[in-house]
Amino acid sequence: MKLIEVKQITSKLSLSPLNLPFRPVITGIGIGTVLAVLNMFVFFKTGLGFGGSALVAIGALAILKQVHALNWRNAFITFSVASSGYFATAALDSGLLAVYLRTGTLPKWGTVFLLSEGSNVLGVFLGYMISSFFVHKWKLPYPTLKPAISVLESIEKPVPNLKYLLWSTGGSLTFVIIKNFIPDLLMLRIPGTPSFMSLEISPMLFGLGILIRQKAALWMFAGALYGAVVWLLQDGSPGSTFSMHMTGSWIMGAGVFIIAGTSAATLVKSRKMFAGFIGRCFVLIQRNRKLWVVVGGTFGVFLVIYGIIAGLNGILTIAGVLIVLAVSAMYFNQSGGQIGIAPLNPILFLSILILFFMHLQLNLIILTAATTACLACSSLYFSYSLKVAEGHEEIQKREILWSQLIGSSAGAIVAVVFIFLIAYQGHPGTDRMPVPTAASINYFMESIQNGFVYSGEMSGIIWGSLALGFLLTFTPAAPVSLGIGILLSPGSVTSIAVGGLVYFLIKKYKRDSPGKSLDALDKIAMGFIIGEGLSDLFVLIQQVMV
Repeated sequence: MKLIEVKQITSKLSLSPLNLPFRPVITGIGIGTVLAVLNMFVFFKTGLGFGGSALVAIGALAILKQVHALNWRNAFITFSVASSGYFATAALDSGLLAVYLRTGTLPKWGTVFLLSEGSNVLGVFLGYMISSFFVHKWKLPYPTLKPAISVLESIEKPVPNLKYLLWSTGGSLTFVIIKNFIPDLLMLRIPGTPSFMSLEISPMLFGLGILIRQKAALWMFAGALYGAVVWLLQDGSPGSTFSMHMTGSWIMGAGVFIIAGTSAATLVKSRKMFAGFIGRCFVLIQRNRKLWVVVGGTFGVFLVIYGIIAGLNGILTIAGVLIVLAVSAMYFNQSGGQIGIAPLNPILFLSILILFFMHLQLNLIILTAATTACLACSSLYFSYSLKVAEGHEEIQKREILWSQLIGSSAGAIVAVVFIFLIAYQGHPGTDRMPVPTAASINYFMESIQNGFVYSGEMSGIIWGSLALGFLLTFTPAAPVSLGIGILLSPGSVTSIAVGGLVYFLIKKYKRDSPGKSLDALDKIAMGFIIGEGLSDLFVLIQQVMV
């Protein structure tokens, strides 16, 4: 369809959700739901997420072509719906699971539903209000969106290497189904070591290693080697469990505070970005005073209501929540727009630290920090869609708003159901699902309560790890990967490291058409993650129903 024809059609449409094309919306909800579940599996297992924007674009083109609804506008709406919620709930989920690890229970499902839906929907509206500043006024590059934009722009061309994605998905799914019947299949166990030290042959973890590339995978492996040495020197018993290993001070203390040190250094490195953002906001407020009065008033009312319901009191507390929200929104949108990466741990740790001085109840601190981070992250995904639509006049901003609201609402529901399923089965905090980010939140909270004051060995671990993480941030190292590698089981990390090594070898020694080979490898990696994720989901549902 020609561009001018699309403009004529969209000009006749009233901008309501009912006028969004049905098939692209349903396709987007389907793709977003699958990716939300896959990302939660990966995130709860490793503390890392995989970028899904290119995969969303590929899925949109492939499915819309099959249902004879392929044009750029339909593909974009599918992309916007699917991408709006598939990772935005990661922050809130981490907070909820941190509470679960502390208390053994989740908050009531109604509370979780309201937090999940409310933070995502409000985040979309926040993105609607501020995204133009980042995309159009400040023209941030959004480097990680380039593959997705390239796929959508090549709408008349076949998606390259799609067959590898399909084959690897089928192969991974088949392998994991067989492995569920034969648990020790290809489990390489070293005699005299516990199960968490065994090499786990996992298509999902192998694929993740390919996607995060060799540098991050190598540093994770270094963290795993450190963990193996700690087990050997401190325990050495084949009867050790992963929970015993992970909660040891030389593991949990080192891993968490390497990440905390990196978080502090990241904020220091971003000081110019913070200052520039604040200065530009003052200019924009002066030019758009009425808009910002409405915006500020709306969020002010929401925070007052939230404070009353949650039992908060005092202007200081509400001010703290406002500061956390503003800093979180700036951090996610600036980092995501400038470098394409917005690590979750720095903003969660900073938010918890700010809210701790508001003298709130500990679980409320965690949930407030996680909810505001979820809201801010949701606003970033609106900016992503606005960037993808840049230059396409047939897409109006309000259409992006409706598509994002639909997708984020669906993603929030999926997240609520999923988190209660895994909690019902008791998976969080086990070797199967160590939820390192949630565990890190709790450990960080305990350290704040203790004033970071410990005696002897523990004090040395914390302050040494904090300094190491801080200093490594100013080098080419990957200290976040190092910290996460320490917190995971060495067997799992080894599978990730093998994936990173395979990527490195193909990149280095594949002389003929290296770009095509690496693209095919990425498709295979995505298929591995999809296949095992779907298999795990089927098993989880079966366990609940039995």
